[in-house]
Amino acid sequence: MPIKNHLKGSSWRDQDLGGNRPDKSVCVTRYGAIGDAIQTSSVLAELKRKYKYVCINCEEKTYNILKHDPSIDEFFIQAKNQVPKEELAEYWNKLAPLFTKYINLCECVEGSCLAIPSRIQHSWPKEVRHKLMNHNYIELMHGIAEVPYTKPNTKFYPSKKEMKWAEKERKKLKGEVILWALSGSSIHKFTPHTDTVVQNLLNTHKDLYIVFVGDNACRILESGWEDNSRVLCRSGEWNIRQVLTFAELCNVIVGPETGVLNSVSMSPMRKIVLLSHSTKENLSRDWVNTSSLAPENVGCYPCHMLHYSSKYCDIHQETGSAMCAYNISPETIYHEITKYL
Repeated sequence: MPIKNHLKGSSWRDQDLGGNRPDKSVCVTRYGAIGDAIQTSSVLAELKRKYKYVCINCEEKTYNILKHDPSIDEFFIQAKNQVPKEELAEYWNKLAPLFTKYINLCECVEGSCLAIPSRIQHSWPKEVRHKLMNHNYIELMHGIAEVPYTKPNTKFYPSKKEMKWAEKERKKLKGEVILWALSGSSIHKFTPHTDTVVQNLLNTHKDLYIVFVGDNACRILESGWEDNSRVLCRSGEWNIRQVLTFAELCNVIVGPETGVLNSVSMSPMRKIVLLSHSTKENLSRDWVNTSSLAPENVGCYPCHMLHYSSKYCDIHQETGSAMCAYNISPETIYHEITKYL
């Protein structure tokens, strides 16, 4: 099992960040959400080919996703905001000499390919953002880490116990299964057409089951399906590791730009990814067996922006969804799914 170290207390300056690490060691700093962790797994796999000892400096939620990744020898974990933002550069400078090589992937996507509202790039014309930010996320990460890139090497590693649980759950469903990730981490990452598409799928495919997954907030999007025996409402019930493990056993995965879709990007089942602030070039260009659906006739797409609220996001007033999500039609989503059932 990898070594698990924690940054202790509120002051990091006087702490011993060292350890008995072997020669030819590398440390990667990467903070972020579920998808960021999964994308980083591709870089870590290549680094393990080059270095004897691989450490990742991350937050607890990243550790939760990557804790069984065989490419990692050590986790160096810090709490969110444990190191004040204005002290991060100094902290990283103290961490770097403890390894043969130090790689910082913070803002390799956010800030670099997705404009942050507080930064000047956010105010640039859309065409300029597109010209400068329309690069493949994982290929860029490999470049920063100075490791080869031919295709993504992303992978989620469940435990034996988690896999046994998922197999048991899958055996309960005697037919094809669609895993539907209802929402991502931002306002633009949900489609208002879920109910329409799901009802049509159930009407036309009698041996089909649909499993809804998401956080507690996604239970709102499950409303009305609770009593349907062919729809499993698991938002807020299954934890993220259970969701990612179960996803590997499904026939089709549907959802916006989320960690769930990233986790199966190189797996053989069909993926239907609903693009919003990213392009196919950014996200899914090299994914296996994937339909990348982009909105049509939406002037703000692709915005290449991070959205923390609806302030800079065009909203469809009737549904409350982003215009980019609304303009991937239910007919388009339904057609792409049924091609692979």
